[in-house]
Amino acid sequence: MANNLYLNSQNQLPAKDDIAVTKFPMHNSYLKISTICFLILMIAGTFSYSQKTEQGNAAANLPPHYFKLSTDTSRMRFLVQSIADSLDEGQLSNVMEWARLGLQMANKNKVDSMKGIFLFDIGKAFTYKYNQYDSAIYYYKQVPSYFPDKLWKYNVLSIREIMDRYADLGNKDSAFVYIEILKALIDTMPDSSPRKIGLSQNIATDYQWFGMYKIAIRYFQVAINGNRQNKNYRGLGLALANLGVLYDEMEDDKKGNQLFYRSIIIPGRCKYAVYANSRQHCGFLYQ
Repeated sequence: MANNLYLNSQNQLPAKDDIAVTKFPMHNSYLKISTICFLILMIAGTFSYSQKTEQGNAAANLPPHYFKLSTDTSRMRFLVQSIADSLDEGQLSNVMEWARLGLQMANKNKVDSMKGIFLFDIGKAFTYKYNQYDSAIYYYKQVPSYFPDKLWKYNVLSIREIMDRYADLGNKDSAFVYIEILKALIDTMPDSSPRKIGLSQNIATDYQWFGMYKIAIRYFQVAINGNRQNKNYRGLGLALANLGVLYDEMEDDKKGNQLFYRSIIIPGRCKYAVYANSRQHCGFLYQ
């Protein structure tokens, strides 16, 4: 009976070709599995090499003082300050590499606040160096989860950036979601709060971008009143000039020119001077 298992339907042994055919699929599967394993190893090796190369590039552009620091905590703090200085000075070439290097250390040491800061900085790089707003939004959206206090600096700034980037993309509905979040936050702040003043101008600018001039004027006025209360004449001049630009867009040349003129002659010899006519405006910053 056992031998019958090897007989074909004509009670004959199978031909050699038949045996070869039955064995080939097993050989083929082995080749496929080997190929897949090889590809996985190649991809893993390439990813590892890419990470090491990225780390090397980031390290190569760091000042010598960085390499004298003895702890990851001091290195992360150094990177935070270096990135902030680079952003302030418009030097964006190293921001992405430094932020990713910092994020790796933050993940390694499980420092949530640093994770949030470096994610924010990666978003900044995508925004201002690469102009990839969708990628920037992806990183900004991860930031608030690391800062439970809604009024914490990076929480508020990430919401502002998401709002502005959705406006840049022309996504009105999403931009308005984050405008409402910011409006709820600034309502809890005193009128003289510099953060409220700055965020009010951001909100006003986005409303202006979508052609909602009346509500934009209301938030520019919040910034004007706050700067006047604080005697921040530099900020006051800028807020007046921005409101002048809005009236210029509304083709109210008389009101626009009045605001431009007020931005020049306010006390403290404001550094912002603005020229405008019925069709265009031009701002000059005197250092």
